[in-house]
Amino acid sequence: MAEWKEEKKKFLDRLLEDIEIGYVDEDIIGLLKLFFKLPYAFTKSSCSGRITAVDAKFPWSRDGSIVFKVHRPITEDELFKIISKPVKERLWLNVQGPIIHVVAKDLDSAKKILELARKAGFKHSGILVLDEHPLVELTTGVRANILLKIGERLVIDPSPEVVDIINEVLLEGKRRLRRLEEVLEEELSSLERGIKLVETSEGARGQVREVGQRGENLSSKGNKVDEEGRNEGELEKDKEMGSRRVREVNSVARG
Repeated sequence: MAEWKEEKKKFLDRLLEDIEIGYVDEDIIGLLKLFFKLPYAFTKSSCSGRITAVDAKFPWSRDGSIVFKVHRPITEDELFKIISKPVKERLWLNVQGPIIHVVAKDLDSAKKILELARKAGFKHSGILVLDEHPLVELTTGVRANILLKIGERLVIDPSPEVVDIINEVLLEGKRRLRRLEEVLEEELSSLERGIKLVETSEGARGQVREVGQRGENLSSKGNKVDEEGRNEGELEKDKEMGSRRVREVNSVARG
């Protein structure tokens, strides 16, 4: 338990430092903070979704060159500037939805995180590393790969419609980010209600024990007049009130 808390605190401190420096996508900060509020999770790395232009044989090639990258919609002017760049192989415009890496406290927690993510439309998510604290990758499947140029030959007309489609894909990923925020807020509210319910239930059980104890003391007197001078009729009335109180408190505990 101590190891988990220390690791979580370390990454929270790192997140807050990265936010201060400006390393974190602004539109994902709120979501990451919600993950850290969960008692069974925290995040390691994330991307809110991005548009990149890559000079490479394939859009996924690791040996290609990134010539443009933003985490927001692009303009027509930006697209024209991209296609005006010299190209060695092929120029691809890639749109990628959000990717979030979440560390889970245990396997059950990892399953819970996946359930929450899939409710928000992160349908392609899964456990990336099965360890003592599993690493879960949350992805949407939202993406587009558009071939712009082969060498110096233009393949696609950089029209306003193309820009609109590129931005539409990016914003769909951002929409699912917002939905995931809502799902996490619902989960946190549910956990908070559960804690309050337990506290209320414990309090009600305590009242049951207290009233029950008083009932035992009263029923054990056996004399027509007790030590406080009350007659038998008053004792019977007290016992009936005590029994009624027990039923009421039991009803609260069950509810």
